[in-house]
Amino acid sequence: MQLQNVLFLTLPLIVAAGTFASEPADTLPVAVQHPAGYSIYKTWRDMHRAADARLPKIVQLSEEPGYTGFWYFGIDQFDPSDRYALAMKVSFQNRKVKKDDVGEIGYYDLKDNNKWTKIGTTTAWNWQQGCRLQWRPNSDEIAWNDRAVDNSHYITRLYNFKTGKMRTLPRPIYDISRDGKMAVSQDFQRIVWVGCEYVGIPDPWAD
Repeated sequence: MQLQNVLFLTLPLIVAAGTFASEPADTLPVAVQHPAGYSIYKTWRDMHRAADARLPKIVQLSEEPGYTGFWYFGIDQFDPSDRYALAMKVSFQNRKVKKDDVGEIGYYDLKDNNKWTKIGTTTAWNWQQGCRLQWRPNSDEIAWNDRAVDNSHYITRLYNFKTGKMRTLPRPIYDISRDGKMAVSQDFQRIVWVGCEYVGIPDPWAD
């Protein structure tokens, strides 16, 4: 199967609480038109039933060869200005991750012809969640997980977007607080669920 090369960008969707029972069956949903030209609906049901939705233009950022993505939801792919989009690139698809499979870490500049800038690599990633690549809030840093050079444990790489300097934390991250001051860690070597595990460091408590 040919490798896919599309980086999917998250677009606004406004979801409002409520019930569907009070809506007449023959009432078509009404969309709000975003200034950029696409439709926004109040509920998922409205979007699903819409007959005249205006969709945004889909733009491919990534280039061949390779498979490019952001992998997971709930964390910010874009910086506060919405100019830079984080991504990870790998050279294969449709098989399990192996110990020596390297992901290339970087970002696209959406105001400079979608220019790709590589800032690092990782050997600590999986197909479901990637390497937990994310912006550190209220800072100029980009964070992602990696393996230590001596292969003894997983770590966090922190790259300063403005200075280019790199620093390392002794534990991997799962998520960072909205103020950027704290992070939640996890024992990734203990995860055995297929597609969610990191490979390369044995679980010391496996037995």
